[in-house]
Amino acid sequence: MKPNIIFCDVNKTVIDGWNEYLPKIASGLNYEVFHGPLKDRMDKGDVDCVISAANAMGLFTGGVDGYIAEYAFPKNPMDLTKLAQNHILNNFTGQVPVGYCSMIEINDGMPFLGICPTMRSPGTRLDTHSTAPYDCMFSALNAVVQHNKIADHKIESIMVFGFGTGVGGIPELHCAKMMA
Repeated sequence: MKPNIIFCDVNKTVIDGWNEYLPKIASGLNYEVFHGPLKDRMDKGDVDCVISAANAMGLFTGGVDGYIAEYAFPKNPMDLTKLAQNHILNNFTGQVPVGYCSMIEINDGMPFLGICPTMRSPGTRLDTHSTAPYDCMFSALNAVVQHNKIADHKIESIMVFGFGTGVGGIPELHCAKMMA
């Protein structure tokens, strides 16, 4: 049985935090903790939806977002930014609210993308005690449930990363605990 949630990160401290907190909190949940790059885990072919902490404006040019764009559109990674920004403009008048998750259909290699911003604009440092990781994780799970109520193509598995731990500066263990 494939995992419903894949917690993926290259940061060992985030991984250690998930390995500590998830068994205490997520009993009965079918999940996997994967330490390594997105591509290594995505190549197994069992992820329906990648959840990106992104930014409210849908720029997929750096950090994890850059890797997501390269995976989704290897020949032209900027296509993901164009697709996301078009979705954002049409559905949110230019910005996805921070902490909200919006689903978009991508392609066969990455069927769905959840845009779930932890920050309004790229490069924003977040409060080290921010609840953004919790808010985004909750919103992402809710977005999947809502999507599956109406869509023909159901999302069975998602991949998430340490929300806000890169540019956002949220401490890794705080993030892991909030997401768990």
